[in-house]
Amino acid sequence: MSMFGLAERTEVLASDFSEEDAANVARKIVLSSERPTAVICCADQCAVAVMEVFAQSGIRVPEEISVIGFDDSYLASLSYHSLTSVRQDVEAIVEATLEAVVGRIEGNEESHRVVSTPASLTVRNSTGPPRPPSTGSATAPTKERDVQKS
Repeated sequence: MSMFGLAERTEVLASDFSEEDAANVARKIVLSSERPTAVICCADQCAVAVMEVFAQSGIRVPEEISVIGFDDSYLASLSYHSLTSVRQDVEAIVEATLEAVVGRIEGNEESHRVVSTPASLTVRNSTGPPRPPSTGSATAPTKERDVQKS
């Protein structure tokens, strides 16, 4: 982050994966004297709840805070959300899980391993460049594009 001139501050605000809890976390952010430049949520439905709280509070996404979801579900692509989201390779995750379960059943000790699966970022209109400290605003991207994670 320092390479891009951003503050080296990351804060994790725990959520229970529900929209209600995500909205509660968003309300804490709204009341915070030091708001983040971006919020990365554990699921798209949580990100939508966060965006709703921000909208009700007059916080503009992405001009004031970028919001990113996870799953790249149908919610993310709806025009009124236009949510930037991380897409997982669900098929690869299921395949790796099944291999691990079968390995455990067969007594294969190698079934205990870390598996990395591909992911990509679908950039939509809920993210923009970080706001400069002095102005508090940023410019929203204008078109949807798919950026592959390297």
